[in-house]
Amino acid sequence: MLELENVEVTYPGPPPFTAVKGINLSVPTGSTVGLVGESGSGKSSIARAAIGLTPVTKGRITLDGQDVTNPKGKSLRYLRGRAQLVFQDPHASLNPRMEIAMAVQEAVSVATGKRLNSRECADAALDLLDKVGVPKAAMRRYPHQLSGGQLQRVSIARALALEPSLMILDEVTASLDVSVQARILNLLRQLQRELDVSMLYISHDLSVIRYLADHVYVMRHGEMVEAGTADQVFDAPQQEYTQALLSAVPTLGGSRWRSRHDLVAG
Repeated sequence: MLELENVEVTYPGPPPFTAVKGINLSVPTGSTVGLVGESGSGKSSIARAAIGLTPVTKGRITLDGQDVTNPKGKSLRYLRGRAQLVFQDPHASLNPRMEIAMAVQEAVSVATGKRLNSRECADAALDLLDKVGVPKAAMRRYPHQLSGGQLQRVSIARALALEPSLMILDEVTASLDVSVQARILNLLRQLQRELDVSMLYISHDLSVIRYLADHVYVMRHGEMVEAGTADQVFDAPQQEYTQALLSAVPTLGGSRWRSRHDLVAG
């Protein structure tokens, strides 16, 4: 679905700063890929480059076989129709003066070409909000009147309005408490099963990546240091940096990591 080949992202100076250095990454169709690393490792730069928000200075990005490196015109419209990015802070990504139902309705209007206030747009927006578990009583409220978890559900609904094949989720549970995190993660798993959407989930939280991901990439200082299936990376890490990351995770005793099958079954 998504393929990054030797991708480099350099921000202009002075002096210029290379945040991503020769990255190769693949998101297979229908899978969830986890991208993990410490703050400043280049994870968000990859997300922004993949969606066309940050220029790529070297390398190639393809989405479902089509080149979307530094997209413009038709390639940009193709990219935005097939891939959507959900940001970490929903407060910053939603219009504070727009009711949440209208925010999703706006996305539906863009996706379908129908009038913003048409009955079709309104019904589709309400269906999307219902799908992600936003109560009907909240649909006419403004962003400041909702909790962080509810707002993140609204952001996910808005991303789904374009019926994307790929969703890129950048630290979407980082600002939420543990119980709300769990509900959002379960929602993402449910949506993937129902909609067969591919996901690139970016986080520094290893437990979240362990729960969601089929494949895992580990970044450090803008470079990829390890990659493999979730079981390979978590149960038998090959690189010293990955081993250090995993050993830093607190445990109450017994095995630190269970297999992904056990986590899902539990």
